[in-house]
Amino acid sequence: MKKYLLFAAALFAAFSCAKNNQSTTPEEPSKKPSITWEAYPTFTAEYMPTMDAVITVSAPEGLDVLTIKSAATNPDYVNVFAKTYIGVSQNRTSSNVVFDVIDDATVASNFVDKKICTSAGTALRGNTGTLNLNFLKLLEILTNSQDIENDTNVSFEINVSDAAGNALNQTVKFHFTAAPAFDWANTVSTTVVPLDNYKDYATVTVTAPALIKSVSLLVSSESAGFNQWLNVRATKEEDGSINVLNEENNTNIKLWSTNPLDQKEAVLNFSELLSNLLIYAKSEESSGITYEFLITVKDGLDKTSSLRMKFKK
Repeated sequence: MKKYLLFAAALFAAFSCAKNNQSTTPEEPSKKPSITWEAYPTFTAEYMPTMDAVITVSAPEGLDVLTIKSAATNPDYVNVFAKTYIGVSQNRTSSNVVFDVIDDATVASNFVDKKICTSAGTALRGNTGTLNLNFLKLLEILTNSQDIENDTNVSFEINVSDAAGNALNQTVKFHFTAAPAFDWANTVSTTVVPLDNYKDYATVTVTAPALIKSVSLLVSSESAGFNQWLNVRATKEEDGSINVLNEENNTNIKLWSTNPLDQKEAVLNFSELLSNLLIYAKSEESSGITYEFLITVKDGLDKTSSLRMKFKK
């Protein structure tokens, strides 16, 4: 009986040892392609000018194919501008343009030149390391500084294949909220308004879907009297601008009745400033002089827009 007990104990110990050895054996890392976006693991993000939009691609078995396809639902101008960076004709279709990062020499050259990636072209084939793709740079060249309509999505599909035939694709989506915008009496920044007619151009409506976070005003005036009047009434920042959202500044120069901070829409009224500017301009008998009010608004996504109001006596 004792022998049987000793044998059972030895057998149990051997089984436990084998089990422990099996559980501690490290798993081999995957050799299949991978696509990662550390800042946004879900591959969906709200576009911001300062966002981290670097997406990393790897193929441990050796990179063979790397393409980025623009979604057919993207705004027309995104696809139109994309065509100028593509050399292979069949990849320049109207709705699904394709950036072939390896086999299209034009794409490869543009991607490196525009700092979308540090390496591209056939030299990438067989690469077993990682490659960073800066989609913020890609979006900059595709939107081409145009105002994107509010609540717009821009999507891309990344396709990766390795030398072993393993393939992976991933859709990347950017949501655009419109930057702040201005409505100045249905006119534009290039308009020069007669100062005598200021009452028709005294109000500006600001809209910001991502909420107004800051409003600054920079006044350019050659009227010594008006400058002195303004300096007494408004505290200026280091750059000479006036913080419009500052309650004390508003008490003295009366630019708004409801504080624009965190509002989607606000009305700025420049009647107090312009009426005093007109008084000083007349008293100083100045003529032919242009006065400028530069308004800059920043929203909750760090997007900024500016309006330049020009008045001439």
